[in-house]
Amino acid sequence: MSNVLYIPYTPLQIPQCEAFPNGELRDYPLVKVSLYYNNNKPDFDFYAVIDSGADHCSFPSAYGSRAGIPINTGKKAINAGSTGSGESYYHNVHVGVWVQGKPYGFDCYAAFMSGLDGLGIGLLGRCGFFDLFKKVAFSTDERIVELTLRE
Repeated sequence: MSNVLYIPYTPLQIPQCEAFPNGELRDYPLVKVSLYYNNNKPDFDFYAVIDSGADHCSFPSAYGSRAGIPINTGKKAINAGSTGSGESYYHNVHVGVWVQGKPYGFDCYAAFMSGLDGLGIGLLGRCGFFDLFKKVAFSTDERIVELTLRE
């Protein structure tokens, strides 16, 4: 059995804005995600980008609320990144991700941000998701992310 997983890039439509009046179609490494809070699994999944620029895993506040997380009771921080800046609330959650049809899970201290609500996707960052793997390699030419599992 191979200890290397491959995530293909997926085209994602970026919404229109002043700088890009027609929006933009960009490729991102996306995986399907489930959030678990207090051992309860919500009745929905969503997608998250594998993001080497994100320190922590971050998810839309709306998805956290839907999963039963009392968002505003978390530890508050001001985060800044490519999605803008704003308040985020951190909670301990269990995250399930699907890679090549197989589930992988990890516990993490994740940020919930209303700034991600409009995008409808989460970010899988270095603390949490990347910790699962011995190596995470992005290949722009091949349009894949290569994940090498820890032994």
